[in-house]
Amino acid sequence: MEDKDADNRSAIIAIYFAFTSLSTVGFGDYHPRSDLERLFIAFVLLVGVSIFSFIMGNFISILNQFK
Repeated sequence: MEDKDADNRSAIIAIYFAFTSLSTVGFGDYHPRSDLERLFIAFVLLVGVSIFSFIMGNFISILNQFK
């Protein structure tokens, strides 16, 4: 039973670090200490990147209208 818990924990940590790296936030001095915090931050990073992409897409379409 403990192997399954360890596998779940490893998956959560891997997802957290993947989102942290892909969003170019960096690891920094402050970091989540529990799995719940890691899941929450991974979700926040994913939402942040999505919002930024949406805003940049709109900005680029506005710039293209001026051409």
